[in-house]
Amino acid sequence: MSEGSLSIQEIREYVKQFQLYADREAFNKLLDIYYLDACRYASKFLSHQLYSDSIRWSYEEVSSYVFIAFWKAVKNYRWNDIRSVSFKNYLYQLIKYETMHELKRVFACKEVQDLDKKWYKETEEAKLERDDSSVLERIVLRGRVSTIYEFLLPKGRDYALIWELKSQGVKNLEIRERLQLSDSTFKSKWQYIKKLILKAYPSVDKIY
Repeated sequence: MSEGSLSIQEIREYVKQFQLYADREAFNKLLDIYYLDACRYASKFLSHQLYSDSIRWSYEEVSSYVFIAFWKAVKNYRWNDIRSVSFKNYLYQLIKYETMHELKRVFACKEVQDLDKKWYKETEEAKLERDDSSVLERIVLRGRVSTIYEFLLPKGRDYALIWELKSQGVKNLEIRERLQLSDSTFKSKWQYIKKLILKAYPSVDKIY
């Protein structure tokens, strides 16, 4: 299915169904329409940014933060405001924001001095952990850790272990050390974990 086969009103109706009724089918239809093109757009946008050719972006990394941008778009798009930009434009604006945020993070890590780098990474760790709370607090604190653990295990042992340790309140730095993961690998895996969870359970309340 493509966007061209649906009217603006039909797209807004899908968004409405998800926002008001946590309609998983509506969410997946929007995902089918936009996700692959959005990943291509993000990859193209990255390739045109200054110095971006010095970074090797994996498909998993790009697709993970595109999914996060998509999730934010579906949750926050003002479907009932006729003056709003189209959903596609809104989504792509969020992708640009996520992309530029990622580029700034990567190059900031490369350019700052050792002392500043330590402060920067600690700040990023704290921010990442705060950002994660919206997922963790709604799932973990309600006692269904094992449900998600069993769901993630077939995807890869690291994914399940990262989830288990995060749910126990273990700090990101300690998780990386225990699993012998680099900072970038850990962040990529955690983004992918959130993508898997949100895709499987668009309405998080369904797994409580």
